[in-house]
Amino acid sequence: MPGQTKQVNIDLRAGDKFETVYPFRFIVSDYQSFNGDVVTDERWIGGCHKNFEPADCGYGEQAFYTADADGKRILEVLAIAEMPGNWQRRIIYSCTMITPDGKIRAGRKAYTVTEARFIAMSKGYFTDYEVEDSE
Repeated sequence: MPGQTKQVNIDLRAGDKFETVYPFRFIVSDYQSFNGDVVTDERWIGGCHKNFEPADCGYGEQAFYTADADGKRILEVLAIAEMPGNWQRRIIYSCTMITPDGKIRAGRKAYTVTEARFIAMSKGYFTDYEVEDSE
């Protein structure tokens, strides 16, 4: 029917884990500490660099995404909240990131999204991307 949201209803249960390949950027930044020393901070951040190139149509720009390396993301379903009426179920989940160098950043927060959004997230990164050669 027009105006109603489509129910997704996949058999999700508390404790389910979804592991996918996930892009990472390597960030290097310098900052000055409270005692005046310059500190260099190097770390992996989940996500891609967003770049632009001239559009194929001849005017404007189009975005493309690049990553420095691939790591992993693990989404764990903590709970499922049924909603009244035609509202989509809510998925309460945690996210653990495994950086390209193997360090594990365990999820310490609970997040809430609709079931449709969670299913899209469980399939991997939201768009196509290329991994840059580090040579």
